[in-house]
Amino acid sequence: MHKVGDTVWVFDDNVRRFRVDANGEARVIASEKFRPRSITGETSRSWLIGNVKIPKHGGPVRTSAAGRWGATIVYMTQEAVDDEVFRREHRHRIVRALETCGDVAVLRQVAALVGYKAEE
Repeated sequence: MHKVGDTVWVFDDNVRRFRVDANGEARVIASEKFRPRSITGETSRSWLIGNVKIPKHGGPVRTSAAGRWGATIVYMTQEAVDDEVFRREHRHRIVRALETCGDVAVLRQVAALVGYKAEE
């Protein structure tokens, strides 16, 4: 699937770039936390991204062994990056919208989607 030279995205939680939303609140730009990197080499079981080894087998998000500065999280596809950006930018807003939702039909639909079982 992947090969030396392919682009992957390394998550860097230290990046703090902000934009001001319509309410005047500064929000972190989630997409700025992902840095494109190239696969620079390989071993029989790992991809090398600089001096970090990432397992060749696994899902679209892989984690290196913890090093001096902790583990490195690598997103192997643009789709995985897009999903994580959506989750980081919208999950809290969706939760807030649900907290203020008074429409029982909508709440029941959401409960069914997330597998929530109401105790009756």
